[in-house]
Amino acid sequence: MEPLQALIQLSAAAAIAPAITQGGGGNTSFKNGNQMLIKASGFRLDEVSETSGFVAVNFQPVIECLSKNSSEFTNPDAELKKLVNEAIIGDKTFLPSMETGFHAVLNKCVIHTHAIVANLLLCTDEGENILKTIFKAEAIIVLPFLNPGYYLSKAIADLSNVPQIIFLKNHGLIVHGETVEGTIALQNKVIQTLNKALNFKGDLNFKLLEKANNVFELESEWLNIYYTQPGLLSKTYFPDQAVVIGNQYQLSQSNLLISKINFNRLIGNCMINAPKKSAMAIAENLCALAHIAIYNQSKKTILTAVPDADVAYILGMDMEQYRQGLLNLKV
Repeated sequence: MEPLQALIQLSAAAAIAPAITQGGGGNTSFKNGNQMLIKASGFRLDEVSETSGFVAVNFQPVIECLSKNSSEFTNPDAELKKLVNEAIIGDKTFLPSMETGFHAVLNKCVIHTHAIVANLLLCTDEGENILKTIFKAEAIIVLPFLNPGYYLSKAIADLSNVPQIIFLKNHGLIVHGETVEGTIALQNKVIQTLNKALNFKGDLNFKLLEKANNVFELESEWLNIYYTQPGLLSKTYFPDQAVVIGNQYQLSQSNLLISKINFNRLIGNCMINAPKKSAMAIAENLCALAHIAIYNQSKKTILTAVPDADVAYILGMDMEQYRQGLLNLKV
């Protein structure tokens, strides 16, 4: 199989439903010799095609970088980003995913998603033990929350024995393998196993209706949690919530569109003031958070938020600001 067709197939499998990836989140890669094709930052996985949505990288220098001690770097994220950008092969119009580091050190085929069914558990302290029970017959690892970029990549690079199924607390799922078919099958198996164990249907059940130019109304039953529990958005539970939603919302009793996301608690509607691609990313991430909160409240388990210091770190990262710019999400 041609490398680009392999990447397109991996990406399509990860983009099959917003329950698996939301907005421009998640990433895929395929290695061929010393070259790795990887999803470009800010693109949706369903936008990876023969002409766009991917970047070619010489990944060997990235592996060498991650083999060094962290103490050898003054600013690890910035230095890894510089090295990755210098390793781009050919067209440099777009930048590779900020997760290029861990893609480099894993197998030939890699799929990383923000599967909601996994994050139902990964956003709680109890989740790790539940996952180990569900996958007791499988080799898995559950990593603690680590900031995306250098620190997550370094932690994976330092693992002495890397299972093909990697769960990331408050983040998502990674699967990797030597063949396209096997990696896709593994992802599907993990998702189906979790869906069955948690009785999660994967139906996100929402509509995004265009009301005017760059103005959309979001309709769904699960939106009620934001009207009744306005404090839910005051904490961050996964990185893309910080990047895509952040504090760009208001809860009021008015139809004034003074923020990206406008909740009118009086009449119970949500208006999104953004271009369609950005509005869809916002809607899908609001959906993800709502499902995570609703599920855990039904189980009487407590959500574990990403520490405020880590949220600030993520929002200060050049690559996340770059991604916000591509998605028209900057304030």
